[in-house]
Amino acid sequence: MKIALRYKFTGIVLLAALPFLIYGVTHYIATVNDNKTAVINKNQAIAEETAEKTERFIQSTQNILYSIATHPAVINHDPTKTDEIFGRLLPLYTHYENIIAADMNGTNIGSGLEQKTAHKLRYLEREWFKQSRNGVSYVSDYFISKLLEHPVFMVSMPVFDEYGRQNAVLGLATNLFKLQEYLIQIERVAANCGFCIIDNNGKILIDSQKRENIGTVYKPPSLLQRISKESSGSLTDFSQSGEDYFYSYATINSTGWKVIAGQPVKEVYAEANHAALQHLLIFFLTCSAGLIFSLVYSRKIGKKVELLIKGFNEISSGNLEYKVNIRGSDEFSCAASAFNRMINERKLAENEIKHLADSLEKRVNERTAELLSAKTELEAFAYTVSHDLQAPARHVIGYSDIISQNHLDELTEESRHHLLRIKKAGEKMRDMITHLLALSNLNQKKLTCINNNLSTLCRTIFTELEESSPERSVKILIQEELFIDADPVLLEIAIRNLMDNAWKFTAKTSAPLIEIGYTVKNDKNCYFVKDNGCGFNMQYSDKLFLPFHKLHSEKDYEGIGIGLATVYRIVHRHDGFIFAESVTNEGATFYFSMSQ
Repeated sequence: MKIALRYKFTGIVLLAALPFLIYGVTHYIATVNDNKTAVINKNQAIAEETAEKTERFIQSTQNILYSIATHPAVINHDPTKTDEIFGRLLPLYTHYENIIAADMNGTNIGSGLEQKTAHKLRYLEREWFKQSRNGVSYVSDYFISKLLEHPVFMVSMPVFDEYGRQNAVLGLATNLFKLQEYLIQIERVAANCGFCIIDNNGKILIDSQKRENIGTVYKPPSLLQRISKESSGSLTDFSQSGEDYFYSYATINSTGWKVIAGQPVKEVYAEANHAALQHLLIFFLTCSAGLIFSLVYSRKIGKKVELLIKGFNEISSGNLEYKVNIRGSDEFSCAASAFNRMINERKLAENEIKHLADSLEKRVNERTAELLSAKTELEAFAYTVSHDLQAPARHVIGYSDIISQNHLDELTEESRHHLLRIKKAGEKMRDMITHLLALSNLNQKKLTCINNNLSTLCRTIFTELEESSPERSVKILIQEELFIDADPVLLEIAIRNLMDNAWKFTAKTSAPLIEIGYTVKNDKNCYFVKDNGCGFNMQYSDKLFLPFHKLHSEKDYEGIGIGLATVYRIVHRHDGFIFAESVTNEGATFYFSMSQ
């Protein structure tokens, strides 16, 4: 129901105290909610950051173990060298308790410290040894180390010999006291906000507030039961001391451990009570002054305000012809004049926008049609030219074969040489036309992207390359479990061209090596194909992916220069990127991704 503004001013005078009361209550509730939200967000950030840092720490540990597992001393069960290596490595990693190696019977064959005592230990009953003995990497829950009797968790990894047979287990024990100091230092949490890391048995691995809680069962168990089925979230529950806490939690994905961050509920409300009291007092004094002002001027300005409101309502309903008429020279008359000018300018602006929109749409449609027409004509021209050039190439090759078969004896040695060059030129033209057609058709193919096993594809292509050149001995390293989302047909074409290049340009290398894997380059995740062949001069890298451009003499390496152009076209069809790095006579590496 529409009520005149002057009656609203009267209502404000009569009910002036009520808004202050409502404000005080709503502001208090809002402050509590804001503080609660801030605490929950802060707790969630601490939990997620701690989970992420712990996850990265475990991954780093696994990377260390992976590098150690390839050392000959570990593979050959040489305790003396293994102890020496572990003894040198252990001081470099301050968070770790010990580096150990055990044979398949659980007997210690290497230790970073107290080697004589360590070599008498057996780990056959340890869960981490059982798991990694079966050929898998494993992260254990809390336990006490046999050697130093400190609380630790173990990251373990199988060791394989050169024939792919497992013959040992590596373990890297993390000292929970040192890890706790590290996490507290990098998280920098406030004194009233703590976090815990709980393993799968409900035992505390890290407690930022009470170090002595490490290894004890987390209480109350009701909190662990509530968070066990979710990976992250927030809730309210009792702390181990029985006090109400706001909790947030996150999960360390590789282990299933929970990171819990909490702050007492009473501190949130105490801060809200103090802030609400201050604001309520300030606003009460301010609104009291406003009440007096309203009583004096409500009747005077009420009518003018109603006229302005009516003008706004008319404009909002679409009546751009409405004018607000307020006589006088005060602020309200100036506001009315400004309002009327605004409406006139809005009408002019709307007309101009409509005109520009119509003009822009027309130009966009014209430009789009021109581009589509040019694209269609260019593709048709490329296909027609390539297709029409095939017949002359076939004729050159055919007539060369006829002369070779029927009239070879009639030719001089020089003529035979010229005939052979003519045939080779015709075959090269035919190959160039065929590849040009294929390159032209790449834009025509509809993409059907699926998840592909890149490791399996690379091994298949390498087997074919070995069968095509059995006289060559090339070593290849293919990272396991490489997967990529791409069109399978175009992906195979691209990978085959990259591996063909690596195979070809390592032909004159004494110990050829091809590597395929996944890495981070220039802050981008990407795959790579690397070889130790002849490489190329980076000065000419801008011509690397252009059709029919070769950076090496055809006498040294055969080819027509279309392979990398095809790879470039395929990668960009997938909205990806590709670039190369090389040093002459040291090899080349091609980095690529099938998506941004």
